[in-house]
Amino acid sequence: MRVLRVRNDVHYQYFLTANTADEKMLVMDGTPKAHIWVAPEVFIYKSLHKAGALYNFNRDSLILTSHAARILAYFIRMSGEALILPYEEQNYTVLNVTECINCLDSKQSEWITYNPETKRGKPRKYVFYEDRFSESPLFKIPENPYEIFVVDRQHYQEVDFFEVIKENHLEGFTFDEVWRSDDQ
Repeated sequence: MRVLRVRNDVHYQYFLTANTADEKMLVMDGTPKAHIWVAPEVFIYKSLHKAGALYNFNRDSLILTSHAARILAYFIRMSGEALILPYEEQNYTVLNVTECINCLDSKQSEWITYNPETKRGKPRKYVFYEDRFSESPLFKIPENPYEIFVVDRQHYQEVDFFEVIKENHLEGFTFDEVWRSDDQ
């Protein structure tokens, strides 16, 4: 079993808000947003880059084309909320991952500390409790709810997230391994 962090592939297009005051609307911190969601006006920042099926605004949000949202609907339902983001007569889906689970072994993880007298920062090295993952492959952790992770159970699940991504050629993100269980 392994855990990977979802990262934007910088070779692909991504969204920015037209008004910087609206940036907070696209910050997804693991909490539900559907009840307050008002889609901000957005634009593609680097429009000459390759268009993918997966976009983002920053590291805490996944933005999907309608095609990608249909393909990944099973995972979207498991992991959070689908928020509509209109852009140029198309509806994109912002996946707000609300599957924020207490699965990080904070004692075994290594932490970045900016000042010893202040709270610790984010994990430098992640260590997870294998028995605490939920059914959803996509999740966040309370210690750092601004990053999205994917648990890869090495084909022990009914529908494999990575196989669906690969088989359907969904591009625009990379996945960086941050932890691997001892039995690997």
